[in-house]
Amino acid sequence: MVFSHGSPLSADAFENQMFFLARQGDRCIAHDRRGTAGFIKYQSHFQPDETMGNLAGAVAECGLAAFLRLGHAAAPIQAGPDLRPTQLLMFGRAEGGTPLMQANQTIGVDLPLRALMWCDPADRTCTGYDDPLWLAERHGLTDGHPSHAAEALLRLPEACVVQAAGTGPVKPRGALSAACGDFC
Repeated sequence: MVFSHGSPLSADAFENQMFFLARQGDRCIAHDRRGTAGFIKYQSHFQPDETMGNLAGAVAECGLAAFLRLGHAAAPIQAGPDLRPTQLLMFGRAEGGTPLMQANQTIGVDLPLRALMWCDPADRTCTGYDDPLWLAERHGLTDGHPSHAAEALLRLPEACVVQAAGTGPVKPRGALSAACGDFC
């Protein structure tokens, strides 16, 4: 389900409706036109550590490399202020990213792919990633470029994040790689 808004509203105006529908098993997207355009988020049915473990497992099952798992909350603890759990996972595979970078090297700033997990002020665990369509448009990869890699790029983050958050149908072990297509 896609929520669209006009000024002065933001995607936040739909947050309660989106979380309600997500709990019912619906996929919801609200593109935010204030500067977070291109970011897709899901509410997870799991606690933060389990969500990140699920994400790392989904990435591995897809045959991808997890390059970095960054815990943003660790540094603020040392510096003094508190930060709710926030972790970033960077993942990918050269066979998927290289054709895109050959088409336009500027996409290298957005590769490897990233997924973010955080707890919102209501202590709900959320996951999100940059919309691959937005990335493709941002880097001019929408027409006449390696469509095979671009199509895989579209499926990959969603397949991993939905599996990690438990917001889609649970896939049996090994089935996730089929959802990732030939990228894996």
